[in-house]
Order: sequence, then C-alpha cells, then structure tokens
Amino acid sequence: MEFLKSFDFELWWNKLIVVGLALVAGALAAKERDLVVIGLGLIACGFGELKNHKKLIEWTPPSAYVPQGMITSYPRVPTPLGVGLDVIGVGLMLFGLYRLLTA
Repeated sequence: MEFLKSFDFELWWNKLIVVGLALVAGALAAKERDLVVIGLGLIACGFGELKNHKKLIEWTPPSAYVPQGMITSYPRVPTPLGVGLDVIGVGLMLFGLYRLLTA
C-alpha cells in the first residue's frame, strides 16, 4: 500500500495506468477481448512514460527579494525500457482497435 501513497494521480502517465486498469477490469467483466488488449496497451504506455519521466528537484538560492525555493519537474529522458514499453503499448492499442473495428 506504500506504492499507492506515493502514486501521484496528477501526472498524465499515471492517469494512463489507472484508465488502462479500469478498462481491463470492465472488459474482463464484459468478456470483450479487444478492449482488454487496448487496456493493456494503455497500461504499457503508462509504465513506459513513468520510466521515461524522472522526478527532478532543484533548489533555488535565496535572494534579497525571494526566499529559498524548491522547483519540481519531470523532464523526459528516454530509456530503452521506457521506449520499448511505449512501442509495445502503442502496438497493442492499434491491434486492439483494428480488431474492434473489423469485428
């Protein structure tokens, strides 16, 4: 449960994971295999982007007018695992969408 406490739902890649999990759960209940594949693709893309966005914290020095501050950013630094998960996720989503539209 410690993982869920540190899970920031404001970031778009975390929202992809949550939407993918909800889609997979709903599609499994409705026995829709094509939607399960699309949901798994969303989850893979979400984890790929989670891997590619590292948290960066910078401290700004104090001055006469501004106190010391902290700037938090999430720059995208592509990693082989993150890009691989993105490619797999997009492939799964396209395959699921193709099967959904041609069925």
